[in-house]
Amino acid sequence: MDPNGVVTAYTFYVTFGNGSSIVLVDRRLTGTFTLEGLLPYQLVSVEVSANTSAGEGPKSNVDTIRTAQAAPSVPTGVMVWVTSNSSLTVGWDPPTMPNGVLTNYTVRIYNLMNSYYSEFNLHPYDTRSVSVDNLGV
Repeated sequence: MDPNGVVTAYTFYVTFGNGSSIVLVDRRLTGTFTLEGLLPYQLVSVEVSANTSAGEGPKSNVDTIRTAQAAPSVPTGVMVWVTSNSSLTVGWDPPTMPNGVLTNYTVRIYNLMNSYYSEFNLHPYDTRSVSVDNLGV
């Protein structure tokens, strides 16, 4: 017999990167627990304790992970300014849900008259606008 008694449940203390936390009790005693519904690129810290009929034992060391990245949501505040009869500027704000580390913005400007487009790949921390000239050419 275990000198501390028979484990009847495990308590999981989960803390998220935004400071919110939850406590979950698992009585299945399977040795694993799956936490679903997490957000992409979310920081999650977990501590676990075992419970017997005498009460809860000490918490484990904290284990912290970050969930996988996912594609970002759409950039917000997209605006287009006409700057001349053959040029324009496009500006935007970052996505509300970056879901990871933004690596670049891709801006495609289609010229319907000439059936071509210009594509710009911009570093997200350098700029959030692009100007295009000679649109009538």
